[in-house]
Amino acid sequence: DFQAARDNLQRSRERYNQALALQESPELRSESDRLLAALGSEITRTENEYVVREVRQLILTGRNHYYMGSFEQAEQTFIQARNRWRVTNIEDNAEVQHWLTIVDTALSMKTGRTIPVSAPLYPQMSQMLSSASTLYLQGRQLMGAGQRTEAIAALSNARKKLQQVQLVYPLNREAGELTLRIDQVIDPESFRSFFRQKVDYIRANYRSEGRTLYSELLDLYEIDSDFPGLKKLVDDVEIYLGIKIPPPDPASIARSSELTRSARRIYDANSRSVFQVALSQLDEAIRLNPDNQEAITLKDRMQTAVGGQAVAVLSAEDEERYQQAVRELQRGNKITASALVEQLMQSPGSRNSAKIADLKRRIDSQL
Repeated sequence: DFQAARDNLQRSRERYNQALALQESPELRSESDRLLAALGSEITRTENEYVVREVRQLILTGRNHYYMGSFEQAEQTFIQARNRWRVTNIEDNAEVQHWLTIVDTALSMKTGRTIPVSAPLYPQMSQMLSSASTLYLQGRQLMGAGQRTEAIAALSNARKKLQQVQLVYPLNREAGELTLRIDQVIDPESFRSFFRQKVDYIRANYRSEGRTLYSELLDLYEIDSDFPGLKKLVDDVEIYLGIKIPPPDPASIARSSELTRSARRIYDANSRSVFQVALSQLDEAIRLNPDNQEAITLKDRMQTAVGGQAVAVLSAEDEERYQQAVRELQRGNKITASALVEQLMQSPGSRNSAKIADLKRRIDSQL
């Protein structure tokens, strides 16, 4: 239980500091720093082996969610991977950060397509969408029965309700799709012409009107996914917007393999002073070809060999300064807290502390 080990280590640090506060002893201060630092290093090194494996599994799970279009689940998984990585490492995992960027882009493009249950207007919006759907079905049945006037009236009422939804959620999927279906029922011939023209317009202009046209393109795809060239257009737009990762081209695959070979030479030579260079090469190799299993395996092996860089416990002096920074932040003295953290960041023994890095992020977010 690594968490329990870290908690016990921290409690030991606090007990030593309490003793030092009662009676200063340079010998005890020095000995406690040495002993706890050694224990902390061993805990971090051992736990990092588990962290590397767990983060790899989380990356694979997050990727699967992403490829299935479950962007919210993918984001949660990659955030979990990032947080787990930070337990034993100070520098963020470049691979995890890369995926978070991709998922964030996909989520931003999907924003507004659905109405969250937590949205204040969700009850009203869902009721209007339900009423519009009922009116649409009535109108379609009436049109099929030859009662065009009554059908137009029902469909017009449905459109009005959809327009109310679109005033608040202009990109809403249900409203956009149902509006198209209403047009299709009222005048099928004109709709076919409109459909072709709209597809052509999106193909010509998606680079300049990305998000709005992407939403309209998805609505069109829901209506007729078999329309010639439409699936390819969806893929092209999603690749351009960064929502979808294009398959690696031959040049990327070749470069990925080249970087992997270079990193392998460093690893085989056990040139630990340049292991970080090799890890950067492997991150780039995986970015160029996400399915480069050799690069993935080698990266995990090297990160296990390097061990975690995070400091598990602070020296007595740095712990006192850290606690002071926490107190200053709680009092609202953000500038003072920030100055104390900056002092800690200058200390070789504390700049790699996960809890100091976390405190710095908290302070920076409030400045």
